Amino acid sequence: MGNRVVITGMGVVAPNGVGLSSFNKALMEGKSGIAFQQVLADWNLGCQVGGIPPVTKEEGDAFAKQYNIVKLRSPGILYGLMAGVEAWLDAGLPLSHRKDSFPDWDSGCIFGTSVSGVDAFAYNVALAREGNVRKIGGRIAQQAMNSGISAYLGGILGLGNQVTTNSSEGNTGSESIAECFYRIQSGQAKRMIAGGTESSSPYVFQAYDSTIIPDTKAYLLLQEKGKYSKSPEKAFTPISMKNKGVVIGSGSGALVLESLASAKRRKARIYAEILSANISCGGALGKYGGIERSNIDVFFKALHIGFKEAKTDPSEITYVNSTFQNYCDNREVHYLTKLLGLTGKYFPYFNSTKSMIGHCLSASGSLETIATVLQMYHSYIHPSINGTPLHPDIAGLVSSDKVPTKAVKGINIEKALKTTMALGDVCSGMILKKWNDG
Repeated sequence: MGNRVVITGMGVVAPNGVGLSSFNKALMEGKSGIAFQQVLADWNLGCQVGGIPPVTKEEGDAFAKQYNIVKLRSPGILYGLMAGVEAWLDAGLPLSHRKDSFPDWDSGCIFGTSVSGVDAFAYNVALAREGNVRKIGGRIAQQAMNSGISAYLGGILGLGNQVTTNSSEGNTGSESIAECFYRIQSGQAKRMIAGGTESSSPYVFQAYDSTIIPDTKAYLLLQEKGKYSKSPEKAFTPISMKNKGVVIGSGSGALVLESLASAKRRKARIYAEILSANISCGGALGKYGGIERSNIDVFFKALHIGFKEAKTDPSEITYVNSTFQNYCDNREVHYLTKLLGLTGKYFPYFNSTKSMIGHCLSASGSLETIATVLQMYHSYIHPSINGTPLHPDIAGLVSSDKVPTKAVKGINIEKALKTTMALGDVCSGMILKKWNDG
C-alpha cells in the first residue's frame, strides 16, 4: 500500500491575495484579482486584463534581502520562493542555516514552471545585442534555467532529497503534487514541497494571445480590447453562457506533502490527506484530442483508476474543483455526471477558482488544490463569480444551487475531487480527504 501522504503546509502568492490567510479571505468573499494591465495595452494585446499578484517592488526586494538573493530579475521565481517559504513555515518546519554541515536528506521539492526565466532571458538578449556581454553577470544563468525555482528553493531550505522542476502547461502544479505524492508514498522521501509558479511577464501573456482552439475557430484568450478596462473583474466568465475566452493570471501555490508517520511524529497540523493522484495523456488522438485541447474520454477513464486506488466510490465526493476555464466546461460537467453517477441536486458542489484569479498556467493546479484544501479545512464553498447565467448545457445537468454565487458556510467536505486538463492533451486527477485524526 505504501505510506499515507498528508498536507501539512501551504503558501500562496495569488492575484487576489498574497499569503494563505489573505487568499482564504479573498475566496470566501469572492474577491477578484483580475485587473486592467497597462503593459498589455502597451503591447497591443487582444486581452488587456489579467491577474498579477499585488507584490510591490519594496516587498520583493525585502524578501530577496532576507534570504540573500542577489539581482533577482524573475517575478516567477520570486512568487515561487515566497509561496514555498510560507508553506515550509506553515508546516512548522525550521529554516536551514548556512553553517549546517548537511542538507535535509529526507526533504525535497518538485516545483514546476513554464518559462519563469523569460525575464532573465530578455535581459540577457538585450545586453548581448548591444555588445555588453560582460554586464550580464553570473546570476542570469541560474534564473534563466527552467529549474531555477527549485534550485533557489532547495538552497534556501537546505533540501537534500530530490530537487527538480517539472513543466506541463496548466497541469504543472497538479503534476508536481502527484509526483511528490508518489515519492513519499514509495518511501523515497519523508516530505516534499510541491507547487507551481508562473511569471507575470508580458512575454508569457502574449504567447497565448493569438492561440486559436481547433474546430471552434475561437481564440483561447478573451479578445476584447478596452471593453473591460473599467470593470476587469467581470471579464472572465467560466461555466457561464457569456464565456468568450480565458484570462491569464500569474503567481504561485506551494504545498508541503509529508508522510503521515512523519507528520504525527512532529505533531504537525494536518490539513488533508491525499488518497490518490493520477496523471495521464490522451496522446493528441481521437475526436476531442489535440495539442491545444484535451481528450476527455481518456481523462475520465484514468479517473476511474484513481477512485479504485483511493478505495472511494464516486458518490462519496462532496466537492469538485475542475479545470473550468473556457471551451470545454460543458463537456467536463457532462463527463463528471457520468463518472459520479449524479445529476441535478444530487451532484456535488463545484466552482471555478479561476473566475477570481484567472488561468495561472503552471501555478493553476497548485493554487486550485490549495483552494480545495482551504474549503475542506474551513468547511465552506467559495463562490464562482461571473457564472450566471450558467451555460445551458451545464444548467441542463446540475442544479444551479450546486454552483454558488456567494460563499456557502458550514459545508462538511469529507472527500473532494481535483481535476486538471491542459494544453498538450495532458491531465490529472486527485482525490483528497478531510483530516479527522484517522
